Amino acid sequence: MECSNPNTSFTKIRIIKNLAVISVSFLLIFTAYDGLSMLQTTMNKEEGVGTVAQTVLHISYGLSSLLLSSFVVMKLGTKNSQFLGMAMYLPYVAANFYASWVTLIPSAIIQGMGSTFLWAAQCTYFNECSTLYKELTDASTNFISRPKITYISDKEIVEELSALDLMNKAEGGQNPHRNCEKSLEISSTVCLSPGRYVRDNVPKSQPETNQRWSEKNKEHVEGFVESNSKWNSLFKSSATIKSIEITENNSFEIHKPNDVQNKHNKTSMTFSSTNALFFGLHGLAYCSAQVWSNLISFYVLSSGQVENYNKTSYCSCGADFCNNDEECVNTKIEEVPADVRYIYTGLCLACGIVAVLLIRLFVDPMVRSRGQVPLSWNHIFATMKFMKNKQQIFIIPLTICTCMLQAFYTADFTKSFIACSWSTSYVGLVTVFYGVASALSSIISGLLIRLFGRRIVLIFAQITNIVSLVLLYMWTPDTDQSFMLCMAGGIFGFIVGILHSQTKALYGAFFQGDEETAFPSCNTFSAIGWALPFVYSEFFCTSVKLYVLFTIACLGLIGYLFAERSFSQRRHEN
Repeated sequence: MECSNPNTSFTKIRIIKNLAVISVSFLLIFTAYDGLSMLQTTMNKEEGVGTVAQTVLHISYGLSSLLLSSFVVMKLGTKNSQFLGMAMYLPYVAANFYASWVTLIPSAIIQGMGSTFLWAAQCTYFNECSTLYKELTDASTNFISRPKITYISDKEIVEELSALDLMNKAEGGQNPHRNCEKSLEISSTVCLSPGRYVRDNVPKSQPETNQRWSEKNKEHVEGFVESNSKWNSLFKSSATIKSIEITENNSFEIHKPNDVQNKHNKTSMTFSSTNALFFGLHGLAYCSAQVWSNLISFYVLSSGQVENYNKTSYCSCGADFCNNDEECVNTKIEEVPADVRYIYTGLCLACGIVAVLLIRLFVDPMVRSRGQVPLSWNHIFATMKFMKNKQQIFIIPLTICTCMLQAFYTADFTKSFIACSWSTSYVGLVTVFYGVASALSSIISGLLIRLFGRRIVLIFAQITNIVSLVLLYMWTPDTDQSFMLCMAGGIFGFIVGILHSQTKALYGAFFQGDEETAFPSCNTFSAIGWALPFVYSEFFCTSVKLYVLFTIACLGLIGYLFAERSFSQRRHEN
């Protein structure tokens, strides 16, 4: 755990500042990367080097998540790991100045390793900050300021005390005999009539009956606490007089410690809701990178070439699209001019450099209270051992499904639905709807979880995912239904935004205290989900890919329900 006692200098504002800087850095680095990744099959289509580079990248990501990410995060800390991870994106971006096997493949391996360092460190940092933010929130609500109300009469001044004041008065003083005397005095209470006391701030124009005691009440309190030596009379008084009831119009109620704790529990934010909100805000920045990257690529690339796309209106589009259909697959795409390639790649590289500098200069490191972290076989296989965790096994299908959905959109939806039925030039525009929807749903999901709970939101998102896959299988896109393509892209983005951000938060909630092993495990299965659609993309028709995705989505929903049940049982036992 990184957030510990040494991090006492962290305040709420400082935590929010750090999370905001990290989110902006992710926005910039993925604005640089996302646009290039969408263009690998077109801009770097020679000999399929772009597609192969993407496959190698995700395989490298999966292997490094399994073997190295836990060690690197624990050794370097979350800030330095994020800095290193983002810096390792830059060679792959720069390799697109001159795309070849020599430049793209090695840089893809480097970026795959950097990705796992970046995501593992980001998830750990956000999870620790959620814990620290909740602790600060709880600390600020431990003592609720409450004005004391003073009641006056002719003889006495009576103060309305909280439970804390009563305990302090009862426990105050170091002399045990004095404490005994105080306890005796406290036990000698007197019953006063309601309405006979007034607050000290009440105007003197109040009726005199509200300011004075009746003669009967005076008789009850005569001789009360006159001398500590009058034990018999005090015991007698305590036996006949039970309690003090001081009211103005209502009864005076003593606030018990349990009542104060219940009120505190109601006002305190739970860890899960805080975690979901922070990951949702980060997901907003991450998913919105799709918008800016595709807008930049669309305007830069379209400015340097004449639109000359071959229409494929007679192809079998949608679920019926197959890669062995020569009429659709062998569509020729013009080369991107060298000057346009340099301009676009230069913009992406500049965004990446700024992102790295933001992490280095403006993010505060968290102090780690631990010794040396040696690289050993036990540490390397810690992630593999963690996979035996029952809750981890249950949420494996959900983790894989979330990334398979994103990879399916990148590798197949853009080709089988958008480019086939409409035009390749509109892939970027439809993806803008995808990015906007994913960004909005990511931030809204955090707020919805605070209102309705994690289970309802994730179950709704996964059911929506399953229904949308069925509709995609049944729907044949047409050129005259361009708005349907935009709507489909928005639905994809809506589902991805929720699942991407909240799956990370789910790992933080389920495995709190073991983040440095849990998040590498999450990244390993995420890499599998990303790599699979690229691996079999050239061998199956889109309908088969939808079958596979539908099956994984159903398993993900069932596994998530079992994971929540197991988590509830474990929490109840503890």
